[in-house]
Amino acid sequence: MSEAARLIAPEKRGEDVDATLRPQTLDEFTGQAEARANLKIFIEAARNRGEALDHVLFVGPPRARQDDAGADHGEGARR
Repeated sequence: MSEAARLIAPEKRGEDVDATLRPQTLDEFTGQAEARANLKIFIEAARNRGEALDHVLFVGPPRARQDDAGADHGEGARR
C-alpha cells in the first residue's frame, strides 16, 4: 500500500474536521461549571510550577447518545 493511500497517517488531511468539532478551551465546554473551574485551577497551578499536569480522573455516568435520546432500549438492544 502506498503512503498516499494510507488511512492512518500523522499528517492532517483536508477531510479531518476533529479540530473544529472539539472544544479548544475549557470555556467552550458546556455544563459542569464547577468541574471546569477546578480543572482551570489545576492547569494554572501546574503552569506556574513549570510542571506537567498530574493525572486527572473524571468520574460519572456516561452521557446519553443523541440518537438514543427518548428511545426505550432493552438490555442488549444497544447498537
